[in-house]
Amino acid sequence: MATMNKPAAGDTNWYQPVTDNWNSIETNLIDKSIVTTKGDLIAASGASTPVRVGVGTDGQVLTADSTQTAGVKWSSAGTGGSGRFLGTTVLTSGTSFTTSANTNAIRIRMCAGGGGGGACNGAGKPGAGGAAGGYAEKMFSVSPNTAYTYAIGSGGSVSTTSAGGTGGNTTFTVGGTTVTANGGPGGAKGPASPGIALGGSSPAISTNGDVNTGGAPGGGGIAGTISYSGMGGSGPFGAGGATKASSSAGDSGVGFGSGGSGGGTGVLNAGGGGAGGIIVVDEYS
Repeated sequence: MATMNKPAAGDTNWYQPVTDNWNSIETNLIDKSIVTTKGDLIAASGASTPVRVGVGTDGQVLTADSTQTAGVKWSSAGTGGSGRFLGTTVLTSGTSFTTSANTNAIRIRMCAGGGGGGACNGAGKPGAGGAAGGYAEKMFSVSPNTAYTYAIGSGGSVSTTSAGGTGGNTTFTVGGTTVTANGGPGGAKGPASPGIALGGSSPAISTNGDVNTGGAPGGGGIAGTISYSGMGGSGPFGAGGATKASSSAGDSGVGFGSGGSGGGTGVLNAGGGGAGGIIVVDEYS
């Protein structure tokens, strides 16, 4: 920093202090010719060593970078540091997901297919509801512009004469790690005599996620003086099929990965189909 000198009291020699002042100012001022373009910045390459940082392009942000001469650089807004949220992709079909050019980490949230509802077994003998598919979450370190494989579990099948089918597994693979959410079991066919048709049980716990759960079980079908079918198991992405107290087919699962309800009392009423699974991918820089 420039220093200002002044003569001592009674000193009549003003020349030397004034000369020293100008020398100090000339030595310490930054030459304005360093900046040449609108938007240029002045940084330091070391102690007392100013350097020009040329203006970036529209939308870029200034970030620290010790490998640069000035210690800073202009970067695209999406790559100006790690951990920035870049966007979300919802997968309900397909088999391959490709990361964006700036992605270094992803968070996946996924659910397997829900179980189908069981068929009724005649008047007063409704079917049971299918279970919801299992759920998993995981954070992965990944590479930009790289494809990763996955599978979406289908919803459990139904018919007019049998128990509901089990939903398909949903998987996502990065390197040697495959996260698996297990499909929900189907609901039982209505009982042959008054009683309860058992709802689909909760599927096995998901594996290899940071969060692993099974799905909600399906409701039992009640056969008796008052009969109603079992409701489908609900999941984190929405409700299962609604119970039926009349002669009609069961309702399909509403939310991704939810179970279908059992077929209502009557003849040849199928259960509702299980809902297919889903994967939600959040990308981060």
